[in-house]
Amino acid sequence: MLKTISEDSRSLMLLQQLLHQITLSFLTCFSSMNQLFLTIPGRTKQREVVSRIVMFFGKALDFLQTVSTLQSEDEQAERNLNTRTKRARLDSAEYAVNKYLAQTLVLIANKVEWKVDQSGHSDILEGILFLAIQHTGRLISDSIFGEHVAGSDKPGNISNSRDPPTSGVLRPEARYMVQVLHAALGGSDKKELCLSW
Repeated sequence: MLKTISEDSRSLMLLQQLLHQITLSFLTCFSSMNQLFLTIPGRTKQREVVSRIVMFFGKALDFLQTVSTLQSEDEQAERNLNTRTKRARLDSAEYAVNKYLAQTLVLIANKVEWKVDQSGHSDILEGILFLAIQHTGRLISDSIFGEHVAGSDKPGNISNSRDPPTSGVLRPEARYMVQVLHAALGGSDKKELCLSW
């Protein structure tokens, strides 16, 4: 038992270190991008570089969604096995990947030195905000209708699924999207960038 706890804590520490290294790598790439866009060849590649930086953030949000879905499925299976309790426990264990990945995204959005006059900054922030708002909209749609309405292929009937929507159940991802949205939009430097669009 003690060995398992030790292995778990070591795994968590490795996960934290890995995500910290990813944060440092992103911030280094962002800083290098600023220098790259000062050159003529760098400005010709600006769209591609901005797209890839925003794509990184999008892939991270997609991964957060995937892990949160897995956690929701595990929690639902646990609730189905435990039929003696009539309501779900609110203190269920959180997946460490959700927590640390969300912290990484928040840290990235907060640590980047956003500048109004810097080339590419407003485009990157716009892309990050678009992705965060898109994920938030999907979460709201899932919680109300039991599916992503924008992805529905059946007008008139929201869903072509015969399963009733799971009303009132939000994925663990919702716990972190507010933090990510606040980090992406919070701060006077980001507000100035948004106003400069």
